[in-house]
Amino acid sequence: RDPAAYARFLLRWHGLAVRDGDVADALEKLQGVWLPVEVWERDVLPARVPQYKTSDLDQVSASGEFVWVARRSGPQAVPRVAFFRRDDLHTLLPPPEPAELTPLAAKILEALRTRGAVFISAIANAVEALTPETLDALWELVWAGLVTNDAFDPLRHAPKPGELVEEQHRRTSRREAWHRTLRTTKAGAGRWSLLWPEPAVIEERARAEAWARVLLERHGVLAYEHTEKEELPVPWQLLTDVLRRWEMRGEVRRGYFVEGFPGMQFAHPLAVERLRDPGDDAAMRLVAAMDPANPYGGALPSPIEGFARVPGAYLVLEGGRPVLKVDSGGKRIVPVNGIAGGRLVQAISTLQSLLRAPGPYRGKRLEVQLYGEEPATRSDARLALGEAGFEESGDAMILWPSRSRPETPSPHDPRRS
Repeated sequence: RDPAAYARFLLRWHGLAVRDGDVADALEKLQGVWLPVEVWERDVLPARVPQYKTSDLDQVSASGEFVWVARRSGPQAVPRVAFFRRDDLHTLLPPPEPAELTPLAAKILEALRTRGAVFISAIANAVEALTPETLDALWELVWAGLVTNDAFDPLRHAPKPGELVEEQHRRTSRREAWHRTLRTTKAGAGRWSLLWPEPAVIEERARAEAWARVLLERHGVLAYEHTEKEELPVPWQLLTDVLRRWEMRGEVRRGYFVEGFPGMQFAHPLAVERLRDPGDDAAMRLVAAMDPANPYGGALPSPIEGFARVPGAYLVLEGGRPVLKVDSGGKRIVPVNGIAGGRLVQAISTLQSLLRAPGPYRGKRLEVQLYGEEPATRSDARLALGEAGFEESGDAMILWPSRSRPETPSPHDPRRS
């Protein structure tokens, strides 16, 4: 199959075409994917879960079925989060390398070893420190990949290193002090626990088998190019050893399934059948650049110069073929493969979904400033933008929520009335 057919397959495989799953279904396929919080909640989960609300992820986190792990490579770096089934965590993810911790963080680490999951107040009492200092050190442990929480909301309010302690010593108004207290409360909510209370010894082969299952479930067809973009604790060679054994047992297929992957490919048996289904080769769909359901710029080459898998970047796919590149949350759109006319109107209309993001991530308007290199109102897309509901405002074209068409519920959505 050509790359477009594989892209169409991935949209169906991940549930973006039908959107009939729940959060647990989505996370099952996305174990070990590291993404910023905003990308998870603004783009990835709403694309799979009908009428997604942030409380949906809170409920899954509280259930204990999945556990989140966070990383931050530096004080100014964007934090990234991955989800793992609690039972699979230690098999899939080795413990992080020993980190150089501040004295208070090291003290909290020892306190958590004997206490299980506890609230921030109990941790502060155990280490005899004030809440802001305790919380700052606790987040140091979170970013080191050592500590998690049974709630997801603290990640939405995660402080920068030292921020809470700084604010505590800064003179502020009563209103500012109230907001500071509220933020501290949200950043410290839930029960905190160690990810590795005891050393976990996992054989290399067992870890490779676990990752082979996860990757086949995620990509359907697995090639070396997929592993280049994944953050894996096992090399491709070990994965292929596992996959060859499974092939001999008839559990996977080996062959040449997708153009663009020059080496050996292994496929989930169900994926082989679904790849034969051509799907809708004219449907327009907006997909986030960082979404694992988008193969472009990941396992497959970038569709256009300047495309990057970063937050706020999107592609509009027509039957799996890229036709529009979207930058900076919609501020700049760039045509791909010469799209024009009615097809351009359809492609631009998919941007309306950006105004239906969950509450904390929903913009008050969608403003297209540039079409290619031209101001939107003086570009070839001005009429198409107007037909899609955008209004002129200076050099930009703006879509207001009132002009955006409401989301059409999936026929598989159990909440459809």
